[in-house]
Amino acid sequence: MQIGRYLIEGLIGSGGMADVYQAKLTGVEGFEKKVAIKKILSAWSGNQEFIRMLVDEAKTLVGLAHANIVSVFELNCEKQVYFMVLEFVDGINLKKLMTKLPSHELLPVGVIHFIFDSVLAGLDYAHGHLSNSGATPIIHRDISPHNILVSTQGDIKISDFGIAKVLGRTQETASHTLKGKFSYMAPEQAKGGNVDPRTDLYTCGLVLFELLAGQKCFEGDQDLLVLEKARKCKIPWEILPGNLSSLERQLLQKALHPHLKDRFQTAQEMRLALEECWGRVRETEAREVLSSLVCHSITSQEVVPLKVTKKFRVVPSVVTKIWDKTMFYTANVSKPDRLLIKTSSMVLLSILFFISASFVFSSHNPEVKPLVQNSEIIHLRTISKTHTVVPSEVYEAKVEEEQIEEIKVESLPMSSPILSDAGRLTVTAIPWGKVSVSGIGKNLETPLTKASLPVGKYGVSVFYAPKKIEVSQMVHIASQSTMHCQVNFKKEAKLFCTAHEN
Repeated sequence: MQIGRYLIEGLIGSGGMADVYQAKLTGVEGFEKKVAIKKILSAWSGNQEFIRMLVDEAKTLVGLAHANIVSVFELNCEKQVYFMVLEFVDGINLKKLMTKLPSHELLPVGVIHFIFDSVLAGLDYAHGHLSNSGATPIIHRDISPHNILVSTQGDIKISDFGIAKVLGRTQETASHTLKGKFSYMAPEQAKGGNVDPRTDLYTCGLVLFELLAGQKCFEGDQDLLVLEKARKCKIPWEILPGNLSSLERQLLQKALHPHLKDRFQTAQEMRLALEECWGRVRETEAREVLSSLVCHSITSQEVVPLKVTKKFRVVPSVVTKIWDKTMFYTANVSKPDRLLIKTSSMVLLSILFFISASFVFSSHNPEVKPLVQNSEIIHLRTISKTHTVVPSEVYEAKVEEEQIEEIKVESLPMSSPILSDAGRLTVTAIPWGKVSVSGIGKNLETPLTKASLPVGKYGVSVFYAPKKIEVSQMVHIASQSTMHCQVNFKKEAKLFCTAHEN
């Protein structure tokens, strides 16, 4: 199938306004460029008012060039069918990513921070540009998990800029195009009033609320009930986790204030507030988590699995994770607070050590079972029935029925509960792979994250089943250092390993 100059390769999805296809543009000497084609449905192509608005918006959007915004390349018409040519994003939207998480699991706050820092960076850029009329700034009007795309590389892109404006101003707006949108409306939108950049920041607050609480801010059995909640700004603050910090709550309250003048006034202001809450953005770690989640979601129709091998050591993963994360997240804290946090952590570590040691040595079964299954993705948070969350990837440790453990290791020496003179091994693969470590274990799922290993030499191999490719490398695990190994099976099938001091 061909549309204009573009060869259609497959359907990505369908909506109330258009069908979206994956396509490619071909040229000389085997040149190819992947694009996304948004083919406007015939019901809309015949609506002259809609087409006029769409053309106006396309003229505005084609000038936006930002890493966190899906680029618009072309708007054209063929045989009375209008279509838009967009940047192709190899990934899924945030809504689908959220549905792929296991029940009661939330993204780590460090990942949420990266997502919203990226979204706000894109909005800050767009809000600084004027629309085609030259009178008003460019506003998205429809920030929601559906319009936040996450790529296989962990990139964040905002899609569908201006589409809500086009739909909202046509006289024959179909009701099904608005279905589900009421949950992500600012009060001024729900009342049919004027909007400005602060409207986008409010809807960002709604998505942030949802990621932290595990459920939508505005929900109801009927659309009109949801719309009424949005109009009256009825925020269910009680469903938020009980251990959110005061800074986090203040941030949400400001983002979701019913009055425009009392909200964040710019996207940059909201970015700085997020940084005040959670410190600087950890882009590398967040991208790694998102990349792994997206790749699993694309290759599997089921939720991202939570698995752990039979032989599992509780003590090393709990202790090393708590200490590492405490050091990590106190980097931007004042010295008195940092001392208090680290002292509290040491006391907690001591308690954990004695409890775990007692458990290990009093058990007749050398195979200690974890309190819950371990996530293949780095540190997903867990929500209990009472909405108590293991916070932010980790401001504190929680050793209860919902303990979150770190990476699985199939077999480790049981001579001592803690490997004091040990190094670590991290293995990542794109899109995924099975890891084998000589003398340790086989067929471990990627990403293998900071597995604690005794000092020595190990053979590390990664197998990618779809292409039956296996790469390997001999590595030396040194004390107090981490060996990072990575392979991209989509490009050069070679395992690269580098060592870094902890």
